[in-house]
Amino acid sequence: MINPIYFYDFELNMLNDIELTESNMWKTYTFNGKPIPRVSEILEVTTDSSHLIGWAAAMGSNYKSIKDTALTIGTAVHEKIENFLLYGKGIRFSDEYQDSYKIARKIENSFSGFMNWYNYMRDKNINLHIYAIEKEITCPWFGGTADCIIGLEQNGVETVYVLDFKTSKIISANYYLQTYAYYWGLMYNKYCMGDNSIPDINGLAILRVDKDVKGKFDFKTIEFNNPQCRNDTENLHHTFKAMIDWFYSYKRII
Repeated sequence: MINPIYFYDFELNMLNDIELTESNMWKTYTFNGKPIPRVSEILEVTTDSSHLIGWAAAMGSNYKSIKDTALTIGTAVHEKIENFLLYGKGIRFSDEYQDSYKIARKIENSFSGFMNWYNYMRDKNINLHIYAIEKEITCPWFGGTADCIIGLEQNGVETVYVLDFKTSKIISANYYLQTYAYYWGLMYNKYCMGDNSIPDINGLAILRVDKDVKGKFDFKTIEFNNPQCRNDTENLHHTFKAMIDWFYSYKRII
């Protein structure tokens, strides 16, 4: 099993040798007054997106409309899920969503998937503890916003996850890298900046709620201290460190 404190220290120290660069293009997040890139920007620059180029070409003139619709659905689903977790009820949307039957149906399909997951947790006697919703995270290397920090407690044992909600067709490797980046940033703030409001994080979780099939969901987790997840954890660890190193090296060239 991984010793959490050793793991955090080893992990964070691996980034100390990276030479940071600044860019006026980084507008969303800052750390100590300096602009930092979004996690999504690091992933975009350092991962293969050729399949997206092919998809965009196939969509032709409909590409922007399809992309905007997907973003609209994803934002609305996040709002409904987060409102339910905070207040115990969903929300009704303005006419901009209701005017489009297709969009409204996909939103409801995804939220139905979330509710099926939520009820599945209850049926398994798993209690949910919400530590944070829309948690903004910044560190010297990047910034981002985690959808949720959640504790799942069963039989008196709680496992705390960085949880991301997705409405995509599949769960991709980039989603694990994204949530791992949030975890990394959280641990930096907890152990290096002394933010004791951040709980110990035990793993990563992705909840995909299908927008085309009503009620369908996929729930995947990686638990850091689970021996069966050790390889996944170490692969994420070294891959994301290499991606940050490559990203800053690339920015010094262009």
